[in-house]
Amino acid sequence: MNLKDKIDNMPQCSGIYIMKDAYNNIIYVGKSINLRSRVKSYFRENLNRSRKIERMVKFINDIDYITTDTELDALLLECDYIHNIRPMYNTLMNNYEKYKYIKIDVNSLNLLDVVDDKDENGIYFGPFSMNKRLFALRDFLLDYFKLPICNTKTKCIRYNIKKCIGPCRVNTEKEYKEIYKILLDTFNGKDDLIKELEETMKKESSSLNFEKALQIKNNVELIKSISHKQNAFDLLKKNPKLILWIKMDEKNYKLYFINGISVEFSDIINLDKFKDEDRNNLINKIIELILNDDKKVIYNKSYIDYINIIYSYIYKNEKINYIQL
Repeated sequence: MNLKDKIDNMPQCSGIYIMKDAYNNIIYVGKSINLRSRVKSYFRENLNRSRKIERMVKFINDIDYITTDTELDALLLECDYIHNIRPMYNTLMNNYEKYKYIKIDVNSLNLLDVVDDKDENGIYFGPFSMNKRLFALRDFLLDYFKLPICNTKTKCIRYNIKKCIGPCRVNTEKEYKEIYKILLDTFNGKDDLIKELEETMKKESSSLNFEKALQIKNNVELIKSISHKQNAFDLLKKNPKLILWIKMDEKNYKLYFINGISVEFSDIINLDKFKDEDRNNLINKIIELILNDDKKVIYNKSYIDYINIIYSYIYKNEKINYIQL
């Protein structure tokens, strides 16, 4: 069967697609709620497609696929494949070792920084995958709060032109503590700074400083995203156990028991065939899993993509119902 016929015969359901080159190397793995439609889209003319995708399409020699019951299953399976195989054209989830932390340390000259790893000092948020954007956000906040950008207390002109509060010139302990609290509150989900930035954005826009207004808007959106992701990380640290169910069609649901980031149990329930005996067996099985599962999640960079997938999918999808234990 040639490639075109193979694509035409792909099912129209959720799953992952696995693209291979002429040497049978896996070069890209993707997921979709409609495999046939998604894979076909790669071979249509698209003027807005990136150069990376254009190059990749030229090397596609074969495509395999694996169907899944739900989109959540497809998301997790895609993550497994990318982490284990690291296809050359998958840029997301491919290099989780390079994810960065936001560090806030009131006792350091560098109150706010973006770092590779944690040490014993400061408060950390993350890790996050948006490396370049994190550095841009750091620079924006350093400028906004007039924090130093140097590594040593050497007098520089930035204090004279009111670009820095000047810890090399004056005692800034009080200001540092105030900014420290604002940053902690902001990354923990409070929106006082966001409201302040949005007001500044409106003023810049009214003054026709559209480039500055856009910069503020982009950073506000990033702060919101970071706060949302951090909530998921904080939840994971508590080792939550979740029972969630997804409606597949009018008669079928898929039930999951998730411990942290691990799917410990999943099963499809058909309402027409689901009798009292089945219900009791299912309840007993989940109770047994809950009582006997004392596994603790090791909180490190390798789990970040799974955290983002599970918790973002749960919170953004109105079709999912869940109970946190």
